Amino acid sequence: MLLDQGVMVISGPVANAMITHSDVFEKLNLDGTAIPLERLVKMEIIQQEVIDTKMPYDETAAEKYLANIQKSNNLSLEDLEELAGQCRRTFPELKQLLTLQYVYDFFLYHKFRAHLVPSDKDVQEYCDQNPDIQPGHCIIQVAFVDFNAANKMQVAQEIEHIIEGSIEDKLAWSDPIQVNYVDMADDKLFIKDMSVGQIHTIEDAKAFELYRLVSKQDEHVVPVADRKAIVIDILNRKMYEDLLAKYEEHMLDNVAIINLTTK
Repeated sequence: MLLDQGVMVISGPVANAMITHSDVFEKLNLDGTAIPLERLVKMEIIQQEVIDTKMPYDETAAEKYLANIQKSNNLSLEDLEELAGQCRRTFPELKQLLTLQYVYDFFLYHKFRAHLVPSDKDVQEYCDQNPDIQPGHCIIQVAFVDFNAANKMQVAQEIEHIIEGSIEDKLAWSDPIQVNYVDMADDKLFIKDMSVGQIHTIEDAKAFELYRLVSKQDEHVVPVADRKAIVIDILNRKMYEDLLAKYEEHMLDNVAIINLTTK
């Protein structure tokens, strides 16, 4: 009875490693997803390169990781073996997978990520080429004061006194509202010309609409200093992707790939 069969052999500087049908189509990662063949190949190649070049990685990383899972979740050894079974692996196979993943991440960090340090010049050039322009906006509060034919004049006078500051402002102002200038309706463009603290009144059929300007900010380019952390992350990601792509172009130079499924 056929239990498994080889899909691909990776002949590298350290050993010949076989990837089987079950590795690709049956066995799962800890998160319950399958691991693509391309990823399995890369992990094996990198592990052999790490061993061949004698990079000082932690050979007990998988055991430490599983021990931490066991301690954090109060699991027994039987529970860990059951976890391996849920991944359709034996416990030793699970440790082998975790070792491959650790070595893969260790290699990429020490070969690429640890050396990514964009200069201030790089950050400045990126900001110059990709300016972050914040639209002009204002923050306003709105209040509505009802009136009728009998008290309209009195209400209007009280509002005028409030604007002058001669009586206490007891109006029910709304919470502050931010409005971008580009989104402002034509009949509200007067707000752009108001000064901070100023109140503008509009008479409607049954109420006075009052607009108070709390603050405003003209359109401006976000300073480099305020964007630096985000831009460094963007540049690091791009530099990393470029370096990784160049590495992957030559990662097969020292290995032979034998596809066992080719007819």
